[in-house]
Amino acid sequence: MIKARRFTIYILCIMLVILAGCSAKKSTSANKDVSPEVAKGTEIISSQASAMKALKNMSDAELKDFTNKAQVDSNGVAVAGKFQIATNDDGEIISGIKVTNLNKNNQLYVVFTDFSLIDENGTVYPADSNTFAIDGKLPDIKLDGGNSTQGAVLFKVPKGPNKFLLKYNYDSAKNKSLYKPIIVDKSTSTAANNSSNSNTSVNTNNTDLNNDYITVSDIKSSLKKNNSILEVQMKINIGNGFVGTMYSNMFILKQGDNNSVKSYSALFYDNPIAEKSKKIVQDRIDPTPGDVYYTTMYFNINPNDASNFKLSYSFGGTLLPLGSFTSTK
Repeated sequence: MIKARRFTIYILCIMLVILAGCSAKKSTSANKDVSPEVAKGTEIISSQASAMKALKNMSDAELKDFTNKAQVDSNGVAVAGKFQIATNDDGEIISGIKVTNLNKNNQLYVVFTDFSLIDENGTVYPADSNTFAIDGKLPDIKLDGGNSTQGAVLFKVPKGPNKFLLKYNYDSAKNKSLYKPIIVDKSTSTAANNSSNSNTSVNTNNTDLNNDYITVSDIKSSLKKNNSILEVQMKINIGNGFVGTMYSNMFILKQGDNNSVKSYSALFYDNPIAEKSKKIVQDRIDPTPGDVYYTTMYFNINPNDASNFKLSYSFGGTLLPLGSFTSTK
């Protein structure tokens, strides 16, 4: 597995703000094609020089606040994101970036290679090519006015610096770029699992996973069809770091020392009592941070070893551990 995949577990990827809710420090001079969200005013930094001046003059607290807000330019291009240095490898920055096209008359072509970081000395660090290996990377896409896209981008920088300009060169032919002063967080993400034993065919287990992507709790499991199928019910909480679509076949079950298997079917509910759910979705959901889902999913297992299980979710090329539990025959 290439190096980039080892860092995606540290993705805090997108803790995004509502673009229209960004606070204004001065009025904009948005052109007539730009949506009202821009005309209402978000601070615009029009050049690399003015952006660098802002970067050097802001306190860490001011810079952190500014990082978390959407930056909009006069052409209606908006960027928000979260940036983090991996705990065990300073100098590897993984970011979650959201791009919105607020210009009703222009298309915006988004590609991760148009992003770079610039340090306080003016050194440029382009988006790393290993971004290609990240599940959930910022996609190559054309955005019509009013549409957004989001995903992960990897940068490699020297150890030490944590203040940069994010440059988005969204129209190289016309030399148009957005500059956003940012400060990079250091990861504090850890994972821990609680396991429990049971003498019944149904086991309940709560997990404790300190990450910002997915947490699960209230795991209940039962064996079906001569112990060849395991039914798992649980509650899923979506964290700020999760981005993209959640697929049921990305839930991975490891059975004892056997190979891991993917869920082959699942239903997602918005109510712990399925019959009372207003929304029932099969096999995939498009969650947003803070969402809570309840799910029933199924795995084909080895009936001769239907006891100890570990559940994970494949995110960014890395398995996020969700918990361990036990069912007996």
